Amino acid sequence: MPALQQVPRRRCADDAGPQNHHSHPSSPAAVAALECLAEIVEEGSFERAAQRLSITQSAVSQRLRSLEAQVGTVLLVRSRPLKLTPAGQLLIKHARMMRLLRSDLEHDLRELAPALAHRAREAAARALEPMAT
Repeated sequence: MPALQQVPRRRCADDAGPQNHHSHPSSPAAVAALECLAEIVEEGSFERAAQRLSITQSAVSQRLRSLEAQVGTVLLVRSRPLKLTPAGQLLIKHARMMRLLRSDLEHDLRELAPALAHRAREAAARALEPMAT
């Protein structure tokens, strides 16, 4: 019996990038897939997650499959309602922690920006003082 030849799957234009099941967990594709899992859970469906992420439902499915392949286990039981597996619960916990860290970083950077701008103006004024005299 001849061996079956694997046919390459087509990817959506808005997919998270090349299918790399061994990508680093903090790579943009892995982060996008983790965020996608969080949206699926929060929205309760692949369709609403796709709408919220502004991608196709097919891309949502591909991102979840890629994340499951990377982790090596099923993360979400595709039933009604959707149910997280223990591994999925762990990843959701970390996705929420990442969101909080990102939010804290954005807040801190906004607070830092005026102080940096003020210091830059002072440095520029000091640099121009010798020219004024």
